Amino acid sequence: MKVLLVNTYQNGGAGIAAKRLHNSLVAEGINADILFKDGLYNCKNDFKAISWDEGLFEKICRELQRKFRWSLRELRKVRKKAMLEIFSSPISGFRVEKVVDLESYDIIHLHWVSDFIDFQTFFKKVDKPIFWTFHDMNPFMGGVHYMNDLNNNIDKIKKLESYFLKLKKAAISNKRIRVITPSAWLSEESQKNEAFKNMRHDVVYNTFEDDFFSIKDKQGLRSKYGIETDKLVFLFSSQSVTNKRKGMDLLIKALKNLKIDNYQIVIMGAKENLAEEIPNSFFTGHLSDKEEISDYFALADAYILPSREDNLPNVMIEALLCGTPVIGFRIGGVKEIVRHNENGILASELGWESLKDAIESFALNNVSEDRTTIRNKILAMVNSKTISRQIIKLYQEEIS
Repeated sequence: MKVLLVNTYQNGGAGIAAKRLHNSLVAEGINADILFKDGLYNCKNDFKAISWDEGLFEKICRELQRKFRWSLRELRKVRKKAMLEIFSSPISGFRVEKVVDLESYDIIHLHWVSDFIDFQTFFKKVDKPIFWTFHDMNPFMGGVHYMNDLNNNIDKIKKLESYFLKLKKAAISNKRIRVITPSAWLSEESQKNEAFKNMRHDVVYNTFEDDFFSIKDKQGLRSKYGIETDKLVFLFSSQSVTNKRKGMDLLIKALKNLKIDNYQIVIMGAKENLAEEIPNSFFTGHLSDKEEISDYFALADAYILPSREDNLPNVMIEALLCGTPVIGFRIGGVKEIVRHNENGILASELGWESLKDAIESFALNNVSEDRTTIRNKILAMVNSKTISRQIIKLYQEEIS
């Protein structure tokens, strides 16, 4: 069996998840390649850079003007004025189907492919079973990636969103696609969509590197990184603290109104430093070393996940693998993994007041499960061998 995984970028949550799956499939003996914009890794993890056509930007402009009566300038205007987290076009100058021999593969497994594959030409060319792991809502929406962005900007993007959605629906009609979602919530949302409602859906968790994310010497790590050793330590991470969906604004309000003060909040990975705005805070800055990232997950007493909307955040699973409880809202895949008062605390409703109450509840009562139990339970669900074998079984069902 030969499999091609496709993801736009190597980094980000989806890119990391795709690479982890690729590695676990190879470990199970599957001949799997993985394609990103910047190149292709084969089953031996050898990397081959890909040179796309010169003048790609101009080609995208021409494609937009030929297929779409608004110009690229209009698309930029929408992205700028609508205050969107991300807005992706299904029209692309990249021609994956011309650069990669798709016919040589038995299975094509898409991941986060926004702003990479051109929907019309790619799906027209592929005549193999297609698996598609959804990492957000974009596959069954137009250009937006989450519902809040659509609801908050509908007047500004309605025309463009409608066109992109129509184009996507036409491109995948009558195609053999099997949808994989890491959460039941995303599967349910997908099946409400006209284009995907009749396609088969499977819920399969992402796979994780449990050797990196594990229980460690909490106090020793705090001393190593200059973190308070005699206080409750909370952890929050995001590439950008200004991303409204990630809920940093809710966390700041909750922290400023806490009735406890014997704590420290570690902000991991953010480019911005808002130390003056966030009480008792410690900013790590951008981190790239996996061991260091896992250290911060392991040294915390609890990980705070204030996202307003999310699928199955990698950071939530990584925290639990380190035995660290999670505090968050009853949204998306979070409510499927976090068991209230057992391996974390779920706020009663989405808002800073409820988040404050949840943090205080944890400080007073903690949770019933110890770190080893928390780790063992999540590890049984997401270990690479279990997940890769589930995926292989699905592949075999489609080509048998």
